[in-house]
Amino acid sequence: DFDDIVIIPVASCMRLFNRTGLFRIIVDIGKNADMKVAKARVKEVLLEHHDGEDDFTFITQDAVSETLGSILGKLSIALAGIAAISLLVAGIGVMNVMLIAVSQRRGEVGLAKALGASRRQVLAIFLSEALVLSLAGGLLGIGMGVELHEGGFSAVG
Repeated sequence: DFDDIVIIPVASCMRLFNRTGLFRIIVDIGKNADMKVAKARVKEVLLEHHDGEDDFTFITQDAVSETLGSILGKLSIALAGIAAISLLVAGIGVMNVMLIAVSQRRGEVGLAKALGASRRQVLAIFLSEALVLSLAGGLLGIGMGVELHEGGFSAVG
């Protein structure tokens, strides 16, 4: 947070806080500067001040960006796994609802067959019912997600 940062000369800082060394140095090299050249020059200066001892680490913006990208990639995979499990559970739920619907409507199926409906027509009736229920539930879920997102209750953005 840049509101909590104070930038002062190194010598003043070390004298003010009674320190003999620094924990972190942030270097801004500008837009058009070559990162490798700047890193080599900073390393040169640090080695001079550390009596040739290489006891420091460089963390560049590219390394931080790469690490963040790796973490986000793994989180995306985990989120896709959770979504797949959720879809599987929802599919099993729809299957159970339809199984109960068929078993409770045996009389209706029997009447349809007595009136001449084929197995294929009875199957089409139940599959279309399952499709309508699934689509209605999906659209309701998407609508609620959009409403929550627009209302400021989003966990993602």
